Amino acid sequence: MHVDPDLGWRAQLELLAHRLRSVLQAHPGTAAVLAGRDPLGENSDRLADAFARALLTAGFTGPEAGHAWYALLHYVIGFEATFAAHCGNLDRATDDRSLAEVHDRFAALDAGRFPGLHALGRYIWSPVLDERFSYGLGLLLDGLAARAPATPGPAESGDPPPR
Repeated sequence: MHVDPDLGWRAQLELLAHRLRSVLQAHPGTAAVLAGRDPLGENSDRLADAFARALLTAGFTGPEAGHAWYALLHYVIGFEATFAAHCGNLDRATDDRSLAEVHDRFAALDAGRFPGLHALGRYIWSPVLDERFSYGLGLLLDGLAARAPATPGPAESGDPPPR
Protein backbone atom coordinates (compact mmCIF):
# COMPACT_ATOMS: atom_id res chain seq x y z
CA MET A 1 0.00 0.00 0.00
CA HIS A 2 1.53 3.29 -1.07
CA VAL A 3 1.94 6.10 1.39
CA ASP A 4 3.86 9.26 0.53
CA PRO A 5 7.28 8.75 2.15
CA ASP A 6 7.61 12.52 2.61
CA LEU A 7 4.81 12.46 5.16
CA GLY A 8 5.95 12.14 8.75
CA TRP A 9 5.32 8.85 10.51
CA ARG A 10 2.30 10.20 12.39
CA ALA A 11 0.64 11.48 9.21
CA GLN A 12 1.34 8.14 7.53
CA LEU A 13 -0.33 6.21 10.35
CA GLU A 14 -3.29 8.57 10.40
CA LEU A 15 -3.75 8.22 6.64
CA LEU A 16 -3.50 4.43 6.81
CA ALA A 17 -6.01 4.22 9.66
CA HIS A 18 -8.52 6.36 7.78
CA ARG A 19 -7.99 4.33 4.59
CA LEU A 20 -8.58 1.07 6.47
CA ARG A 21 -11.70 2.48 8.10
CA SER A 22 -13.03 3.56 4.68
CA VAL A 23 -12.54 0.06 3.30
CA LEU A 24 -14.27 -1.47 6.32
CA GLN A 25 -17.17 0.97 5.99
CA ALA A 26 -17.52 0.09 2.32
CA HIS A 27 -17.76 -3.60 3.21
CA PRO A 28 -20.05 -3.88 6.26
CA GLY A 29 -19.43 -6.98 8.33
CA THR A 30 -15.77 -7.31 7.34
CA ALA A 31 -14.59 -5.70 10.57
CA ALA A 32 -16.43 -8.34 12.60
CA VAL A 33 -14.69 -11.07 10.61
CA LEU A 34 -11.29 -9.42 11.07
CA ALA A 35 -11.89 -9.06 14.79
CA GLY A 36 -12.07 -12.83 15.03
CA ARG A 37 -9.21 -13.93 12.80
CA ASP A 38 -5.94 -12.64 11.43
CA PRO A 39 -6.12 -11.84 7.72
CA LEU A 40 -3.26 -13.58 6.00
CA GLY A 41 -2.95 -12.72 2.34
CA GLU A 42 -1.07 -10.40 0.03
CA ASN A 43 -3.46 -7.44 0.38
CA SER A 44 -3.42 -7.74 4.15
CA ASP A 45 0.36 -8.08 4.08
CA ARG A 46 0.67 -4.80 2.15
CA LEU A 47 -1.51 -2.97 4.65
CA ALA A 48 0.24 -4.47 7.67
CA ASP A 49 3.63 -3.67 6.14
CA ALA A 50 2.66 -0.03 5.53
CA PHE A 51 1.73 0.38 9.20
CA ALA A 52 4.95 -1.39 10.24
CA ARG A 53 7.12 0.82 7.99
CA ALA A 54 5.62 3.97 9.51
CA LEU A 55 6.38 2.64 12.99
CA LEU A 56 9.96 1.86 11.95
CA THR A 57 10.23 5.41 10.61
CA ALA A 58 9.18 6.67 14.04
CA GLY A 59 12.01 4.63 15.56
CA PHE A 60 9.89 1.90 17.13
CA THR A 61 11.40 -1.58 17.09
CA GLY A 62 10.90 -4.95 18.69
CA PRO A 63 8.02 -5.65 21.06
CA GLU A 64 7.01 -2.00 21.43
CA ALA A 65 6.59 -1.70 17.65
CA GLY A 66 4.48 -4.85 17.71
CA HIS A 67 2.30 -3.51 20.51
CA ALA A 68 1.87 -0.18 18.71
CA TRP A 69 0.97 -1.94 15.45
CA TYR A 70 -1.59 -4.11 17.23
CA ALA A 71 -3.16 -1.17 19.08
CA LEU A 72 -3.56 0.87 15.90
CA LEU A 73 -4.97 -1.89 13.70
CA HIS A 74 -7.31 -3.19 16.34
CA TYR A 75 -8.53 0.29 17.23
CA VAL A 76 -9.71 0.74 13.63
CA ILE A 77 -11.15 -2.77 13.34
CA GLY A 78 -12.82 -2.59 16.75
CA PHE A 79 -14.33 0.81 16.03
CA GLU A 80 -15.96 -0.48 12.86
CA ALA A 81 -16.85 -3.89 14.32
CA THR A 82 -19.06 -2.03 16.80
CA PHE A 83 -21.40 -1.28 13.90
CA ALA A 84 -20.94 -4.53 11.97
CA ALA A 85 -24.15 -6.04 13.31
CA HIS A 86 -27.33 -4.05 12.92
CA CYS A 87 -28.65 -3.66 16.43
CA GLY A 88 -30.59 -0.40 16.15
CA ASN A 89 -28.20 1.71 18.24
CA LEU A 90 -26.86 3.62 15.25
CA ASP A 91 -30.36 4.24 13.90
CA ARG A 92 -31.51 5.43 17.33
CA ALA A 93 -28.51 7.74 17.60
CA THR A 94 -29.17 9.35 14.22
CA ASP A 95 -32.94 9.79 14.60
CA ASP A 96 -33.52 13.21 16.19
CA ARG A 97 -36.58 12.13 18.17
CA SER A 98 -35.02 8.92 19.46
CA LEU A 99 -31.80 10.73 20.32
CA ALA A 100 -33.74 13.37 22.26
CA GLU A 101 -35.50 10.60 24.23
CA VAL A 102 -32.17 9.04 25.15
CA HIS A 103 -30.74 12.42 26.16
CA ASP A 104 -33.85 13.15 28.26
CA ARG A 105 -33.43 9.76 29.95
CA PHE A 106 -29.86 10.56 30.97
CA ALA A 107 -30.83 14.06 32.14
CA ALA A 108 -33.59 12.54 34.30
CA LEU A 109 -31.24 10.13 36.08
CA ASP A 110 -30.65 10.72 39.77
CA ALA A 111 -27.49 12.85 39.81
CA GLY A 112 -26.60 11.43 43.24
CA ARG A 113 -26.61 7.83 42.01
CA PHE A 114 -25.38 8.38 38.46
CA PRO A 115 -23.41 11.64 38.47
CA GLY A 116 -21.33 10.73 35.42
CA LEU A 117 -24.24 9.77 33.17
CA HIS A 118 -26.36 12.66 34.43
CA ALA A 119 -23.64 15.17 33.50
CA LEU A 120 -22.23 13.55 30.37
CA GLY A 121 -24.95 11.28 28.97
CA ARG A 122 -25.83 13.57 26.07
CA TYR A 123 -22.16 13.72 25.08
CA ILE A 124 -21.56 10.01 25.52
CA TRP A 125 -24.59 9.15 23.37
CA SER A 126 -23.83 11.21 20.29
CA PRO A 127 -23.77 10.22 16.60
CA VAL A 128 -20.54 12.05 15.73
CA LEU A 129 -18.72 8.89 14.63
CA ASP A 130 -16.13 10.49 12.35
CA GLU A 131 -15.22 12.94 15.10
CA ARG A 132 -15.02 10.11 17.64
CA PHE A 133 -12.85 7.99 15.36
CA SER A 134 -10.42 10.86 14.78
CA TYR A 135 -10.39 11.71 18.49
CA GLY A 136 -9.52 8.15 19.52
CA LEU A 137 -6.92 7.82 16.78
CA GLY A 138 -5.40 11.12 17.93
CA LEU A 139 -5.16 9.80 21.48
CA LEU A 140 -3.33 6.71 20.24
CA LEU A 141 -0.96 8.74 18.08
CA ASP A 142 -0.31 11.23 20.90
CA GLY A 143 0.61 8.30 23.12
CA LEU A 144 2.92 6.87 20.48
CA ALA A 145 4.53 10.28 19.95
CA ALA A 146 5.22 10.49 23.69
CA ARG A 147 6.84 7.04 23.62
CA ALA A 148 8.70 7.42 20.32
CA PRO A 149 12.43 6.93 20.66
CA ALA A 150 14.49 10.14 20.76
CA THR A 151 16.54 8.88 17.82
CA PRO A 152 14.77 9.70 14.56
CA GLY A 153 13.76 6.89 12.27
CA PRO A 154 15.03 6.58 8.68
CA ALA A 155 12.54 9.01 7.09
CA GLU A 156 13.33 11.67 9.67
CA SER A 157 17.06 11.37 8.98
CA GLY A 158 16.68 11.57 5.21
CA ASP A 159 17.24 7.84 4.55
CA PRO A 160 14.51 5.94 2.72
CA PRO A 161 12.28 3.79 4.91
CA PRO A 162 13.19 0.09 5.07
CA ARG A 163 11.42 -2.11 2.51
